[in-house]
Amino acid sequence: MFLWLCPVIFLVVCIFTYYYARPIGLLWFTSRLVQRTPEIGLVPKPLPSVRYEVTDTAAKKLTYYGYDFDVAWTEIKQERKYKAITVLNFSGGGFVIFQDPAQSVKALQVMSIPAQYRGTSLEDLFGPEVTRSNFAFQSAVLNTTPADVGLFSSRQKMVRNSIFLVFKSVVVKSKGGLYKFQTQWVQGFQIGDPERDATVTLIAFDARDNQIEIHIGSDKKSAHRYTQADVNRVIFSLRPAPLGPSAAEVPPTRAVKPRPTGNPRER
Repeated sequence: MFLWLCPVIFLVVCIFTYYYARPIGLLWFTSRLVQRTPEIGLVPKPLPSVRYEVTDTAAKKLTYYGYDFDVAWTEIKQERKYKAITVLNFSGGGFVIFQDPAQSVKALQVMSIPAQYRGTSLEDLFGPEVTRSNFAFQSAVLNTTPADVGLFSSRQKMVRNSIFLVFKSVVVKSKGGLYKFQTQWVQGFQIGDPERDATVTLIAFDARDNQIEIHIGSDKKSAHRYTQADVNRVIFSLRPAPLGPSAAEVPPTRAVKPRPTGNPRER
């Protein structure tokens, strides 16, 4: 009886291995990923509605890489400009790191390389809804959790969600804060919580789907730790700058009294 069952057992094992070897491998990989970075289990939740005084005259307006934003700190202690980022250190201990959007690395661009190598398109790999914009792709990545990689999911879904979790493990380096926001000018995500993280990262997208990445924090030795209100000030003031030279690069000029117009006899 046992000898008769041996071929059947062997055939079942072969079928199981053929259909489930890759899913089991992905499940094992996901479990290892969760152990190393448990933060990937977080999903974006609404941004804490911490109020800040918009009319505060102490706020400093800045312009970099074609975008305006305000900070709560008024005195820049040091400004360092590199090829793709600008680092601002303020006298109170706070700092802002602004990455040049034109040189930012976008996930869709990264994934297009292996897709071309396989002779397929990003739409076929991830679906048209996810690949319609950089924001849509980033949102899909941050909303994916290990629970979305199931043994009985389709192969395409398992591969897609496993890739999303790999991206998420690289992006989400936080002790427990992952938020989403939308303003008049941008929408995006905040990674990190000022109460628990030394630095928070803002990943925002403007109306043209340009990706803007800003890091905000304060020095460990600083007497004044940055707050969510400080972060909110940057978020809700971030907007494309008016066309023309950067405001940070234009020296102040004296106001000129406008000349009167019209017929002199009528005045």
